Amino acid sequence: MKNLGFITLIALMMMGGMTMKAQDYHPIVEDGKQWNVLFSYPWSPPEPQHKYTDIYKIEGDTLVDGMSYKVMYTTRNEDLTGWNLWGFLRETEDGQVFSRRPSTSDEQLLYDFSMEVGDTICMCDFGYSECCMVVIEKGEILVNGEPRQQIVLEYPFGSGVEEVWIEGIGSLYGIIDPGSLFLMGGSTDLLCYYEDGDLIWQNTTPGYNECYIVNTGQQNDLVVTPTVLTFNEPAVPQVFTISNQTNNAVTISSINVQPDDNVVLLSFEDLPRTLQPNETMNVTVEVNTIGYKGYNNYNVTIATSIGYRHVIVKVNEEAWDEGLLWIPMQGITFDENTPLTQSFYLQNTNALQSITVYEIREYGTNYLEMVPSHSLPYEIPAGGFLEVAVTLVNFPEEQVVTHAYCRSSEGEGSGYFFFIAGGLSNGGNVVHSLWKPLNLPGILLGANAQGDLFCRNTDVYPSTLARSQDEGETWETVFDGSVGSFTV
Repeated sequence: MKNLGFITLIALMMMGGMTMKAQDYHPIVEDGKQWNVLFSYPWSPPEPQHKYTDIYKIEGDTLVDGMSYKVMYTTRNEDLTGWNLWGFLRETEDGQVFSRRPSTSDEQLLYDFSMEVGDTICMCDFGYSECCMVVIEKGEILVNGEPRQQIVLEYPFGSGVEEVWIEGIGSLYGIIDPGSLFLMGGSTDLLCYYEDGDLIWQNTTPGYNECYIVNTGQQNDLVVTPTVLTFNEPAVPQVFTISNQTNNAVTISSINVQPDDNVVLLSFEDLPRTLQPNETMNVTVEVNTIGYKGYNNYNVTIATSIGYRHVIVKVNEEAWDEGLLWIPMQGITFDENTPLTQSFYLQNTNALQSITVYEIREYGTNYLEMVPSHSLPYEIPAGGFLEVAVTLVNFPEEQVVTHAYCRSSEGEGSGYFFFIAGGLSNGGNVVHSLWKPLNLPGILLGANAQGDLFCRNTDVYPSTLARSQDEGETWETVFDGSVGSFTV
């Protein structure tokens, strides 16, 4: 369960006639900060049997799509070794904190310290409902002898559970975990917070008053062994076992890996599967040799009828050379279901030095137009990104696979793939010289050698419109709700 009572022991809340003069704002996003966060599962009583501590730190700066960020790293090692990239954070002058993961192009609002009582913040969207909290109290507390702003938020589902944010520290559920009660299956609690190695805040609730807690709790339970798999080069497949050591049947409903970026691959029997007492099942884990260096730790979540179990897959970053990484790794597909313009990213996975990109172009063919987000040569800072917009400007008559060429301070080479569909869904091959404008804004008409007519706009690919019959015939067509006409 979440634990909030301890905040009164470490921080003096504003009560009655007490007042505290607000001092300068303490930002969250600064170098030298560290958060130790406990993850416990299953979430509800009895006491969670599985606990581990995630440690987060902020260190260094980078540019992503022209935006300045601080870099956040994470580890589960108590000796503060084996740090892995978690993502990027930035903070505005009015106290909004945004996060961005390496595998996405979208930001997420984590905090907004400019909110007032009655304001609502929404942390996520499940499609059918949003995860929203309401500010019910705003005041000041003392942290390490200094006054800091405190915001108390209430969850909307009538549980009476509140969440506390502290200026400069973040949520008492953990720096990256505001709104974590919406994420079922486990709970998070901030254990300790440091600035430049000095302990500034500590949880004082019994059972949570240590800065590092681990408990695998695998007696009379659904046991997963091993709970950590480490892949080094060469990355040979490994296996973990799920063993039902309870006295009752346990159903395995799903097994998933996060982040799901096609690096860690899982193989297992069809689910759901029910394990009888003393029955086991194996899960095979493989790692693609093009591993995403920014993610060193992967979390395999096993959803069962008695709660969640986890396996950590550690991909040794030394298994792959540091340098430029192409994202998305699987390449880009152009077909009737995708836009004409898409983007890929070049990430500098070197943690210490920049990489200068001098040239990016299509290699050997002329179907694509590539436009970097920065003029070349461009120096990608350590851990930074360069976005490249790719537009399909010529349609091949048959399906082709082409690739990109890049010349940088790391060397030169080609190998990033683009899969371009040939013709259309009905097998027709477009004669490009026959594309002509209709009297509908942004819409073009085309034809092929078989006499099929096609129309498209700047956002979608050609689709069959009709088959021509007699030259000079005037047709009327409906495209995206607009009516127009053309003459064959």
